Amino acid sequence: ADRAAQIVFAAVRFRNSLSDGVLRPEVFHLNPEKSDKSWFNLLRFIPQSFSWYGAYMINAFPLDMVQYKKLFGTTRLPYKERDELVTTSDSRHVIIMRNNHFYEMEVIQSDGSPLLITDIHAQLEAILQDSTPSPSHPLSLLPSLDRTDWAEARQLLVSDSQNALQLEKINSALFVLSLDDTTPTEPKEAMSVFLHNYGLNRLTALKHILQVLNL
Repeated sequence: ADRAAQIVFAAVRFRNSLSDGVLRPEVFHLNPEKSDKSWFNLLRFIPQSFSWYGAYMINAFPLDMVQYKKLFGTTRLPYKERDELVTTSDSRHVIIMRNNHFYEMEVIQSDGSPLLITDIHAQLEAILQDSTPSPSHPLSLLPSLDRTDWAEARQLLVSDSQNALQLEKINSALFVLSLDDTTPTEPKEAMSVFLHNYGLNRLTALKHILQVLNL
C-alpha cells in the first residue's frame, strides 16, 4: 500500500499542476547544450506570431500539449458507430480496482489540495483487507468486447438507474488504480499483465490506468 499511496498522491499533484497551468512546457531540443538553458524562457515574451521563429533558430521545438487536457477524468463511451471521449474536468475521485471490484476514493479536498498521503494509505489498506471474492462475471470484461457488443451491453446496464449511477462514478473518475497480486516472471507474461490482463481487474474504457503489482 505504501507504493500505491505514493503513486496516487503524485498523480493528483501532477493533475493539480496541469489544472493550474504551471507545468513546464514540453520542448524537443535538438541541441540541448545550446538551447536547454534558462534564457530560453525569455521567448515567452516575444509575440506569439514570432516566438516560434526564435525557437526554430536554435533548434528547439515546443511540442503540442493539448492532449494533456484529456489525461485525467476522461473515459471512452461506446456507441455502435463510433466511440465518444468524455472528460469530467471537476472530478475529485479515483477508482481503485481490487479483485475485480470497484472502490471510490475522494482524493481532492474541498480546498483543491490532494488528500493527505496518510489518509490515502489508510483507505488503500482497508481495500486490501477486503476479502470479498471476485464476481463470477466481472464488469471489467465488457470494455474488451468489440465496440458494438460493448455499446449494446452498456445500454442495457444504464437502463437501470442504480447501474447508471455507479457507471457514472466510474466514468467520471480522475483515473483507475489497479491493485494486483501477480508477479510476472516471464517477458510475455509481464506484457500480457500490463497491456490487458485478459480483461480482469482493468477498465480499458478509462484513458488513464495505473497498475501496482505484487502488493
